[in-house]
Amino acid sequence: MSGYWHGAISILPGRSGSATRPRASQAGFGQDFDQAKRPKSQNLALFKIVQRVGIEHRVGYVTCDNATNNGTMLIEFAHQFKLATKQRWDPIERRINQSPHFNSHEPTAHIPDTSAVVRDEIGLVRAIAVKERSSAKRKELFRNIQIRKRPDSAEIARQMVLDMKDVDTFVFEMAQEEGGAAKREKLEALRLRPDEWVRVDLFLNLLACAEEAQHAFSSDPRSTLHLAIPALEKLHAQWKLASEDAKYEAYWPALEAAMAKVDEYYQKTSNSDAYLLAMGN
Repeated sequence: MSGYWHGAISILPGRSGSATRPRASQAGFGQDFDQAKRPKSQNLALFKIVQRVGIEHRVGYVTCDNATNNGTMLIEFAHQFKLATKQRWDPIERRINQSPHFNSHEPTAHIPDTSAVVRDEIGLVRAIAVKERSSAKRKELFRNIQIRKRPDSAEIARQMVLDMKDVDTFVFEMAQEEGGAAKREKLEALRLRPDEWVRVDLFLNLLACAEEAQHAFSSDPRSTLHLAIPALEKLHAQWKLASEDAKYEAYWPALEAAMAKVDEYYQKTSNSDAYLLAMGN
């Protein structure tokens, strides 16, 4: 469980006023909730974690899935919040539980056409990710698969690492846990074929170019504005090469749109002297 808030920071001597900056902290872990076996302890778990890191006066909104027990927990959280802060915290208004990838009124809307001759492999990966995050049980299943396959690895198990063997095993075991044949069949249909995994790898190559460009702006503790133009030029060149490579043909339309967006940002650099001044320094 992670917390995000704005905290006060000191300002320069001789300057009046106050300032804040975004703050973040790892507030708790799944084990905190797993160990709270009794209903009362489970409902108190979230507030105890918030108290542990001393941010009970800064709690704004809580994001969680649509499980009924989460609503019960937030009601208890609101009660404890009022006792501790003397302020009201609305457990309904302050709860964010609607995933942009999942609509409870259309539970299959996020699933692409699994019967198509050429399937949307990126849509399949997204659908698997939605399924994996739909319940604590499925999250734990995927985590256990990673640990089971790498018992001697020091690498921490992650959520939805794009490893073909892990994801394929997860979909298979998730399907086997379903009681009805129809549900099992629908989940089994999400398994990607070898040729689809090849296209996923190609897509990841394209995303890696964008990630590399993004790191140019975030990997240095100092100002990185002078890296903007070189990073955009390199990204555009990499995607241009891919748009002329037959193996990326399935992504040519997306690449054209992506390059147009990069070019749009590149042209904006001419509207301000700040970029040129930054590069000159």
